[in-house]
Amino acid sequence: MTVDAPHPFVKLNPATGEPLQTYTCPSEAVIARTVLQARESQAGWGETSLKQRAAVLKAIRGIIYQQARHLAQTISQETGKPIADALEADIATALNVLSYYAEIGPHGLKQRLIQPDWMSLVTGRLHRETWSPRGVIAIISPWNFPVAIACSGMAAALMAGNSVVLKPSELTPACGQHLIELVQAGLTAAGASPQTVQVLVGDGATGASLLAQPIDGVIFTGSDRTGQRIAETAARQRLWLSLELGGSDPMIVLDGCDLEQVASYALWGRFINAGQTCAAVKRLFVPAQQEAALLDLLKAKIRQLKIGSPEEKDCHLGPLISDAQRRLIAEQVQDALQQGAELIIGGQAVDRPGFFYEPTLLSKVPPQARVLTEETFGPVLPVIPYETIEQAIALANDTPFGLTASVFGPTPEAHEVARRLHCGTVVINEVGPTNFALACAPWGGWKRSGSGFSHGAASLTDLSQRKIISENWLFKFPFTRKPLWHFNQPDQPSGQRSQTVLALAARHPDLWWNPQRWWPFWQNRPSQKL
Repeated sequence: MTVDAPHPFVKLNPATGEPLQTYTCPSEAVIARTVLQARESQAGWGETSLKQRAAVLKAIRGIIYQQARHLAQTISQETGKPIADALEADIATALNVLSYYAEIGPHGLKQRLIQPDWMSLVTGRLHRETWSPRGVIAIISPWNFPVAIACSGMAAALMAGNSVVLKPSELTPACGQHLIELVQAGLTAAGASPQTVQVLVGDGATGASLLAQPIDGVIFTGSDRTGQRIAETAARQRLWLSLELGGSDPMIVLDGCDLEQVASYALWGRFINAGQTCAAVKRLFVPAQQEAALLDLLKAKIRQLKIGSPEEKDCHLGPLISDAQRRLIAEQVQDALQQGAELIIGGQAVDRPGFFYEPTLLSKVPPQARVLTEETFGPVLPVIPYETIEQAIALANDTPFGLTASVFGPTPEAHEVARRLHCGTVVINEVGPTNFALACAPWGGWKRSGSGFSHGAASLTDLSQRKIISENWLFKFPFTRKPLWHFNQPDQPSGQRSQTVLALAARHPDLWWNPQRWWPFWQNRPSQKL
């Protein structure tokens, strides 16, 4: 679907259900012009030094920090999350990512000499690895953490020398606009073109039209269904692609844990952002003999949670993002109950304006229930007992998703369980959502949870094009200018030459010398026998 003409959409306040603002989707011509401006700006931005780019990231970080309270209000109004959550889980993560890439960028993308092998040394070759920007990167970001997730891709893309066009979710358009205003202010303050980062506010058709433009890469975070369509488009157009598509993340409690602590971690890990978190604890596995005690603790703690709008004091849970999302959660819970699950607490929409749903605790959930087979993007926690750790691991891996998992228990046993879980990140004695705030730790999933990793040093190189420059340093010496690989020379028998080449390639014992012994980068490595 493409955009033939501008058309409006209305953003509702999830805490009241009332309209916040009406937006107009951009036309095809506006989208094309935006991408062209990003392309023109990238030509200059890509030529800046790594230190200059780091300085720009620091300038952006400073402006976002100064405007954090104002930005948090925008987030809170559009998503319904409490101001504290907007500041701590969303904006603080964005600031940390900007700081991280400003610090490691000049080193992470620095030209480096590749450690040579035998043949490279014998033939007089030195190889240098260099990095070039990909070009224009489209970031299609979700509504649940509209600043943190958008900034994560943007910071790495800018550090790598790319320009960015952000298409925020139509459920958080003001967050996207506000964020890019601050980013552009930082670019301008640091002497860079503000058109290096731009925003397109619109719906799904806007995103589809953006992907049809001459861009060079896509970072998408969102639903599995939309991610599949984007992957197909990217494959047709040969675009670099990074996908993060959510999960059904297990939390495994090993025997002998402090259940009071476990319950507190599970409570936060499941109900942060009203359960609307890709890496939230979505399935809680507990030893069968401890299930009843843990259910009692969770029920008591859930009773203490306060549901309300962001303006209400000491609010723990805000509303769901939309009425459609609330209906989906209600359908998933009802499906579980119809199949024999037991409702411990919750399970109802809150009788007040807005899109509120009670924090819900389920037990005796059958394996085929939708709350286990689908991603539940809301405040619903199913507790599943297990008899053996083998059963717990098998049940945890029995999902098409593989984003994060968490294991609580003694370190040796927990590490062994972690090794056998099928997902991109396993946290021990902690819950998965916290890892996204740690910029140094790569973030990504297995199976239908996506492809590619964000965060970490590798994100810089993923957003760059690798170039290898190889130099024949022996060429400067006249006696070596005869081409080594260019057929056999008249003064060298072909059999002797071929045998020497084979012996070198095989590191044959007949060769008494090892060139790598004199290579300085190998001084701290174990000696290698020929």
